[in-house]
Amino acid sequence: MTDEGLITLFSSLGATSSLRYLDLTFCGQTSYGATLKLRRACPLLKTIRRVPDWFDGHVITPFGPTSNETHTYYADGSFSYASGAKGYILKVREYVDKNFVAITLQFSRRRNDENRSWEVFFHLPEVALRPAADMCIEDSRVRNVLVAQSLLDPYSDPLYGEPVAWPRVLVDDLPLGHSCFFLEDGSLDDDLPFASTGVDQLLREAIDQGAVGMLSRMQILPLDSDMPPSDLVRELEELELQRLSVLDFLGQSPGASEGFARYAEHV
Repeated sequence: MTDEGLITLFSSLGATSSLRYLDLTFCGQTSYGATLKLRRACPLLKTIRRVPDWFDGHVITPFGPTSNETHTYYADGSFSYASGAKGYILKVREYVDKNFVAITLQFSRRRNDENRSWEVFFHLPEVALRPAADMCIEDSRVRNVLVAQSLLDPYSDPLYGEPVAWPRVLVDDLPLGHSCFFLEDGSLDDDLPFASTGVDQLLREAIDQGAVGMLSRMQILPLDSDMPPSDLVRELEELELQRLSVLDFLGQSPGASEGFARYAEHV
């Protein structure tokens, strides 16, 4: 499936279509922008899935200065963090033989208190995700995911990039809600303990001691609705329009946003 295919689809279905669920996970030639057009053209469509069904939900991360910060991911790939960051998953790449996926994030904002508007024109190759078996805690099954991410600076370090291999870290017993730091050879940084909260405070120390990445086991709580609220959709529509206007000014092709470019003509 491609953006062209999606455009054909919503052109032929119409507003009264009986289509309720569309799974575009791993359809790398489709864009988030094209799905914005699709949901407007087919208002009865309830779910557009662009991420694996084992990942969407309220992800309890180890971040935040005093408490675990919740990152909410929706089925269509949009996200909203408790810190104020918002955006969508630009790309999901599957490494079947290595049992993980890599995601690339496009932010509309990084935090509520930051105003770095230039960041909306850059995407970040962020993290690698590996599905983990449900855990049994107090007779309840707990969804969780393993998350590996680089500690390198995405704006200045040339080695920063999308993960292409799962880190060589042997931590099968990493507790739920904890993180560990690892060195370039995959070994653990023994000088830094497993962290359950306040990871932000340990990051600089870990980097100074040569750590290049962090591995975390994060709990996932279910969503009340698998699609994002309307205010988040509106913000992401505005982001795409802004990005397209700059690309047009620079005389560059919208590329992956072409589906949204056609949608934008009718906004």
